Amino acid sequence: MGGTRSQRVMEKLGMRRESIRPGDHVARDGTLVDEVVYAVSREEWGVATG
Repeated sequence: MGGTRSQRVMEKLGMRRESIRPGDHVARDGTLVDEVVYAVSREEWGVATG
């Protein structure tokens, strides 16, 4: 799975990984790419943004 640096950034910001969808996205070159879905609640976002 690519994008691990981006995933680490999102987790450091307090977002939680909700799901991994294997082969759910088609890249520009036509290959299937896994999609990782992150979430943060409104309350958590308010605390993070001050």
